[in-house]
Amino acid sequence: MGLGIRRSGSAALDVAYVAMGWYQGFWESDLQPYDIAAGLLMMEENGVAISNERGGAFKMFHDRILVAGFPRVHEKLLEKVGEAYRADPR
Repeated sequence: MGLGIRRSGSAALDVAYVAMGWYQGFWESDLQPYDIAAGLLMMEENGVAISNERGGAFKMFHDRILVAGFPRVHEKLLEKVGEAYRADPR
């Protein structure tokens, strides 16, 4: 259950906010490596779970969807993102 969804308009800023604990989770599709590379490192160093929409390791040059969040949030977010994107033929 979420209290709200916020977007800054910048994926780089959003993943930094997750790394800092200001946001509890984040997902996005079609990100560019230059938008998230530094944020991925910051999230990893701060215990944020990072995956693709199937729960596998996120590969920034290959995967289309990033799901990130603190462990309990990531688990729930992954369920919802999986449901939403399962029907997506792309």
